[in-house]
Amino acid sequence: MRQIKSLLRDTWFMWCFFAAFSIFLAVTQSWIFYLALALLPFSMAYFAFMRYDDQGNYRADL
Repeated sequence: MRQIKSLLRDTWFMWCFFAAFSIFLAVTQSWIFYLALALLPFSMAYFAFMRYDDQGNYRADL
């Protein structure tokens, strides 16, 4: 859980932008862009567990 908190601490504005842009595209273009919104938590978890250790520290060795 510390990995996700650390990722959100460092990149919360990008995740908000991705969510807002997905909603914008879904409303203006096609409903299929809601899938991108549904996939955001999975990609967030992936990046959190790959880039941060168990204590929430950034892994610089990758």
